[in-house]
Amino acid sequence: MIPVGHRALVAVERADGRYDCHYSHGGAHECGLLDSLAAVTESGASASGDHDEKPSVDPHTVPGVDPAPLATGVSFETVVDTHLDFCTYEACYRIDRDGTEPFFVCWFGFPAVETDRSGAGALIGIDAADARADGALVRGWFTGTKGVLAAAVDEGRLTPAEARDRLRVRLRAWAGDRTVVFGPGADGASE
Repeated sequence: MIPVGHRALVAVERADGRYDCHYSHGGAHECGLLDSLAAVTESGASASGDHDEKPSVDPHTVPGVDPAPLATGVSFETVVDTHLDFCTYEACYRIDRDGTEPFFVCWFGFPAVETDRSGAGALIGIDAADARADGALVRGWFTGTKGVLAAAVDEGRLTPAEARDRLRVRLRAWAGDRTVVFGPGADGASE
C-alpha cells in the first residue's frame, strides 16, 4: 500500500522539443513509476515523433500517470519554474529521446518559521540504474542537511534566506556530477 502523497510530476518531451506535464499520485514512492516509464520508452510502441504536437510517450500507456495534461508545449525551464511546486511534489521525471531521467525534489522552505509554503527548491538527479537505493541516499542526505539548517533557523542563528543559500551551496557541492536544476529563488540570490 502506498501512503497518501508521494506525488510526482512527469514531463514528457514532444517531437518539437517542448514538454507536456502530467500528474502522478504515488509516482514518487521508491521511484516506482520509473519502471513503468522505462518500459514504455524502451518499447518504442508509444513513441510518435511524427507530429510536433504529439508527446514522445503516450501518457495513456503509463500506469499511474494521469493522461490529462497539466500543461502542454512548455520548455523544461517552464516546467520547473511554473508547474513544479517544490513543496507538493517529491519526484520529477523528465522523459526525452535519451530515456527517462528521475529527480528528487528538494524544497528549500522552513515551515516552522515561514507561513508561505511555496518557494525555492531544486531537482537533483537520481541514478536510474539503481533508483530506489540512490533515491533513498539523496533523500537522506537532503533531509539531514536541511534538518541541521532548520535547527539553526529555529534557534535564530540563521535567517531562512541564509539557510537557503547554505543549502544551495551544499547541494551543489554534494551533487558532484549529478544533474541539478535550481528553481526560481534558489539560484543563489538571497531574498
